[in-house]
Amino acid sequence: MACVILLKNAKNWAGRYRYQGKEYVKSLGVEATDRDQHKLGVETKAFLKSKELAEKKLDALLVDLDSNTSIELVTSAVYQARTRGRKIREYRISDFSKIWMAIRRSKEPGESYKKTCVHWIDEFSSFIAKHYRSAVMMDHADEEHADEYMIMQEKRGISPKTYKDILKALRTATNRTGNPIFKVY
Repeated sequence: MACVILLKNAKNWAGRYRYQGKEYVKSLGVEATDRDQHKLGVETKAFLKSKELAEKKLDALLVDLDSNTSIELVTSAVYQARTRGRKIREYRISDFSKIWMAIRRSKEPGESYKKTCVHWIDEFSSFIAKHYRSAVMMDHADEEHADEYMIMQEKRGISPKTYKDILKALRTATNRTGNPIFKVY
């Protein structure tokens, strides 16, 4: 459900709406005229007109959001058609270590190796969460983020073998998500 609202000390109308399970409040850029009269309980024509304009802007915003979603659905349908029905998987960065743990292997790795790799992967996830708050899904991360993370590892003064092992674990996990951002350096 979407509606226009007046925030406490704002001059403009704001739109409140729910999109993909999250609630958003966004300024619509329409000034609320005669707001002082409204506080007194009198709704003037100018106030009602500005509210109507804000509702139209909110409707336009919602239509734009729906059209972006439909592009995602079309892309997903094309992918399914090309891959014989497989669906696009979306992975959260916070679930990154679980992805690595779920990889099928011919020989199960040792407990200390698992623990070390999960630590590196969780460290990368927290790096992304700290420095790139808008990156929530794995496909939001890119090669630039991976490069910055590996540069940070170099500055820590790790050995070349440790560097290679970190790279190997992260490359395996990102390749599994379909977003191979860690290249061979």
